[in-house]
Amino acid sequence: KCRLDGQDVEFVTTVGDAAIKKKFKPEDMVFNDQLELQRCGSLSKSDGRVSWTQEDPMTCDVGTPTRVFIGLTLALAMVVAWPGENRQTVWAQEDQNELFFRVTDATSGALVTDMTPEEFVVTQEGVPCEVVSAELVATRLQLVVLLDDSVGMMRFRQNMLNGMPGFFDALPEGSEVSLITMAQRPRTLLDFSTDMALVREAFGDYYVQPGRGSVMLDALLKTADDLMKEDGEDGVPEGGTFWPHIAYIGSNGGDVSQSFARNPQRQIEELMPRLQEVRATMHFYILESRRTMGLQHQLADNLTTATGGWFDRVAGSSLIAEEKLAVLGAAIAERYAARANQYRVVFTRPPDSESTAGFGAGVRRPGVAVQVSSDGRPR
Repeated sequence: KCRLDGQDVEFVTTVGDAAIKKKFKPEDMVFNDQLELQRCGSLSKSDGRVSWTQEDPMTCDVGTPTRVFIGLTLALAMVVAWPGENRQTVWAQEDQNELFFRVTDATSGALVTDMTPEEFVVTQEGVPCEVVSAELVATRLQLVVLLDDSVGMMRFRQNMLNGMPGFFDALPEGSEVSLITMAQRPRTLLDFSTDMALVREAFGDYYVQPGRGSVMLDALLKTADDLMKEDGEDGVPEGGTFWPHIAYIGSNGGDVSQSFARNPQRQIEELMPRLQEVRATMHFYILESRRTMGLQHQLADNLTTATGGWFDRVAGSSLIAEEKLAVLGAAIAERYAARANQYRVVFTRPPDSESTAGFGAGVRRPGVAVQVSSDGRPR
């Protein structure tokens, strides 16, 4: 059943005596009669009936749609994962594809971490694919924090000093954090480090620079470019980039990025493909120093929707402005936890298969719940 509850939709499916529930935002999800969920569409309620309008998934501007399955207690749970040709992955070899499986105990919800490659099943139009490998991906959180230190943050300086310790406390143990400021030009306070004492010490160098404007767009473009570099280069986490998070914490003051002198619309349009290539999750926390909606709000809406990130804003300096920093940290930790400890399953297509044909996926183990995605973002 579906229930429209404010801005959330609760999807409930029952298996025996167990009810599995999950909430989704209406603007992100579409329901169909095969219990599949897909991004790109709008959900509405009229006269007690829930209905949807679906957009073309191949042209939707919120990002690559991923069909997701809410796992049921079945010996073999099958689900269409993605259309095929336009979902080639960046980590598999040229003739291979990959899917990500999150497997949990259907009763306790505990992660299942002892699956073998033989227990994963991938098919294309009913024909089995060869499973090449299945590895448990237990990543650490990789986080770039973009700190606005421009004149627009003058009234929020104390809020930042008071609230950022709570933000750091909320991050998972072992997180790898980089700090970048953006007054006049992007400046690295700290390259990626898992030493939280060092991270806190580096934040101690944060100060607001009067008379200097923010270069948020330049900072975002530089961060995306850095994350696409090879392991060992500046701006790249140790071991290479893997599902990074980027958090913008700043004002809605005017942006003076150099990118605006180089066709700003094109620069903005090129940002999203870069974030998609490194599979980044984007978060925005806007401290509003003026009433107008600026570039920050536009990018926050688009990028957090497309990447599954967190977005909030607070008007004026207040205790709430400080408390929301801890909320942001917790939201990042929650999204990280949903992606950690998944199985990356690499497989090859059946011989002479159609490149545009969809895939089915499941596991040969009873009593488990399975979520499958093409990008490692179980929904």
